[in-house]
Amino acid sequence: MKRHNNFDLIRFLMSWIVVLNHAHILPHPPDPAIIAPLYWVTYVVQVFFVVSGYLVFSSYESSKSLSDYYTKRVRRIYPAYVLAIVFWALVGALLSTLPLAQYFLSPQLYTYLGFNLVFLNFISPTLPGVFSSNPWVEVNGALWTLKVEVMFYALVPAFVWLFRRFGLVRVLVFFYVLSVLYLLGVRELAATTGQLAYLRLQFQFPGQLTFFLAGGLLYYREAALRRWLLPGAMLAIPILAFPIPVVEAIIGPMALAFLTVWFATQFRYLGNFGRYGDFSFGVYTFHFPTLQWMISEGWFATNPIGALVGACALVMVSALFSWHVVEKPFLLRSSHYVKATREQAT
Repeated sequence: MKRHNNFDLIRFLMSWIVVLNHAHILPHPPDPAIIAPLYWVTYVVQVFFVVSGYLVFSSYESSKSLSDYYTKRVRRIYPAYVLAIVFWALVGALLSTLPLAQYFLSPQLYTYLGFNLVFLNFISPTLPGVFSSNPWVEVNGALWTLKVEVMFYALVPAFVWLFRRFGLVRVLVFFYVLSVLYLLGVRELAATTGQLAYLRLQFQFPGQLTFFLAGGLLYYREAALRRWLLPGAMLAIPILAFPIPVVEAIIGPMALAFLTVWFATQFRYLGNFGRYGDFSFGVYTFHFPTLQWMISEGWFATNPIGALVGACALVMVSALFSWHVVEKPFLLRSSHYVKATREQAT
């Protein structure tokens, strides 16, 4: 992997596109209208999965041991994740329609904490009396991606063992095809049964595995595929902008991977973005409940642009706090971000 790349910038930009997208769709009716053109961006979350595939396989290959790899993964995401869950559970006591004592005695609060702290957000997505009158009642609906990420992290050692045992390309193609078949299968079930629940299943682990594996392939074979990154990136634009369902399911993940990795490694280096820290995770984990709170107060209904500006400011402050107080102190000294900060200081 090139020492100088734009991966940090990509993640930061993608996290803010997610914020703007949710700021548009969470109020009812969707607003501010100025954000509506961003609503077509359906691949933003998948960009995160591609980047993870590229970087997490790299992290595993550079780890001293299996425990070293898992320690790095846990330190990177879990402290900040716990902060986001616990912080909003406590703030929920002030926002709830229930009396304070009833809120803290409610089994729903502890069910929420229990399931969310182990990434099972979908089982208990709400807090007692919090955001219950909002169009969307989930406290932090953006966290669904993290359980998928964690499953990717957990399986990386198994994938690498399979690569070494049966060959990289053979294993990647096998699991890539299985993921595509799962995706097409749940879409067909949704079409034939009319059950929208099947459409939601396409966003779960098996359906998103293609993006992670595509990022992993480009990590392992970047030197061999480097001259194809720009043609692949150019071809990706029409494929992703004008998707044909079956074609998009089969080659869309690879197209997105080529576009993402080309921008990260071959496009002009846009500077050491990580020298200030990695705020993308804090932006991602704190933005949804922040927007929900401002919607519940009616600020998006009365002044959508002002509410959006205020929400973005609060989210950025939350991300800064999360990084400097929680995330960075838990990182190992060998972390890319610790090194980047040292480079900035010198």
